[in-house]
Amino acid sequence: MINKNQFFLLSKEVLSQEIDDETVLLDMKSENYFGLNYVGKRVLDIITTGANIDTIVQTLLEEFDVEENQLEKDINELIQQLLDTGLIEPIT
Repeated sequence: MINKNQFFLLSKEVLSQEIDDETVLLDMKSENYFGLNYVGKRVLDIITTGANIDTIVQTLLEEFDVEENQLEKDINELIQQLLDTGLIEPIT
């Protein structure tokens, strides 16, 4: 499980482009494209402001009608996928 106090940043090898309510990410290293829906885009937006997971959860709880436990689970899964694909990296 990811530490709620962990901070992340977009990998230096990733380019991002917003298209309507979505974000497309291009990993220059693997040359793979990844798409994020509106909620995924919102999570990435909050990450890039220097927020930790706890702040992301609290922010999205104010914006969406969702159970906190489900939101935490979904955010942790998304962050883990972004980490696994090298799109974001932890700040140490």
